[in-house]
Amino acid sequence: MKRFLFLVCVLLSLVLVLASCSFDFEVSDKNFIFEDMRITLTDEFSEAEQNGFDMCFLSQEVAVVILREEFSDDGFSELTEDASSLSLTEYAGLVLDNNPELESRVSDINEDDGFVWFEYDASVDEYTYSNFVSLYKSSDSFWLVDFYCLDTLYDANRADIIKWASAVTFVDSQS
Repeated sequence: MKRFLFLVCVLLSLVLVLASCSFDFEVSDKNFIFEDMRITLTDEFSEAEQNGFDMCFLSQEVAVVILREEFSDDGFSELTEDASSLSLTEYAGLVLDNNPELESRVSDINEDDGFVWFEYDASVDEYTYSNFVSLYKSSDSFWLVDFYCLDTLYDANRADIIKWASAVTFVDSQS
């Protein structure tokens, strides 16, 4: 009987200790800087590498890949004499024109406060990913920032993705 009471006391003590602990799983904003760009995500993200992109940030649910295309890049000289004169909407059109498999999946190009964006879904192996691609213009470059996650997680993360996309800034302050 003493053992039983001892076990009950230990279990009650454990329950009280666990109940008094603060299980605060709140995440904090975290600024990441890549070249001239600053993006505010959360402390759940960490830097990573992904082939074909200049920078990548990963969390448990969302990935962010960044591609910087300088106006002086050879690819632009084939398309236009002055890449810096292109608007973000024109740049979005070029991105889609040069990626036919992507163009067929995008229904709208949207303009928001300082950036242009579009959404699409893509399947890789047996997984389907939802993408929110935001485009920006700095003093010497266009920037493509692709936020993506499994399609089953997209609706739960979309509001945060839009918040993160809206908070991208550049050192030269032309965004």
